[in-house]
Amino acid sequence: MKHSDGTAYKLVCYFTNWAHSRPGPASIMPHDLDPFLCTHLIFAFASMSNNQIVAKNLQDENVLYPEFNKLKERNRELKTLLSIGGWNFGTSRFTAMLSTLANREKFIDSVISFLRIHGFDGLDLFFLYPGLRGSPPHDRWNFLFLIEELQFAFEREALLTQHPRLLLSAAVSGIPSIIHTSYDALLLGRFVPLSREQKNTGLIINMSRMLLRGRSGLAMMTLSVSVTRQCM
Repeated sequence: MKHSDGTAYKLVCYFTNWAHSRPGPASIMPHDLDPFLCTHLIFAFASMSNNQIVAKNLQDENVLYPEFNKLKERNRELKTLLSIGGWNFGTSRFTAMLSTLANREKFIDSVISFLRIHGFDGLDLFFLYPGLRGSPPHDRWNFLFLIEELQFAFEREALLTQHPRLLLSAAVSGIPSIIHTSYDALLLGRFVPLSREQKNTGLIINMSRMLLRGRSGLAMMTLSVSVTRQCM
C-alpha cells in the first residue's frame, strides 16, 4: 500500500494468543485472519524465562505460531512479528534482563534463534512501562541500550547469514505523563527518525492510548506511527 506521495503505508495489527478461547463466534484462530488486512501482524505474547524469550505455552509454540506464520503463504508481502511482554507480564523480568550487558546479550541471542526457528520476521517489545509499575528509573536508559543492541545484533546476523534483517518494534505509551517518565524522546529519536527522508530505521513504533478490537479478531493500535526498514 502507498500514500499519495508514494511512501509506504504501514498498518500494524496485534493478534492475541487468547483469541481462540473466546466463546462461540468470537473465537478466532490465526487461519481465520485476513492476511491482506494489515501490512504487519504481531503475535501477542511471548514470555521470558532466565533472561531468554520463550513461548507462553506449548499450544502457542506447536499450533498457533505455525498457523500464524502460514498466513505469509497467502500474502507474500506480509510481515509477522512476535511480541514479548504485555500488561499482565509485569516489569520484574524486563528489569532483570535489562540490568546487565550479559543478561541483555543472553536475551538477544535467544531472540534471534527463536524468531528464526519459528519463522517470524521480527520482535515487538511490549514493556509497560520503563520506570513505572515497579520498574526502577534506570530502566528508562537500559531500555534504550537494549534497542540499540538489538538493532546492531539484527544487522550483524543478517550480514553473516544473508537472511533478511529481522525487524524491531516497540509499543510505547501516547500518554504525556508516562512518556515523560518512561522514555527519552530525543534519544529514542536517534533510532526512530519520523521524517520521510529518514524512514529506513528498521523500527516500528506504536504510540497508543488504547486498543481497538474489531470483528476480525485483530487489535489495531490507535494514534500509531510506524517506521520500518524494507528488507533488502
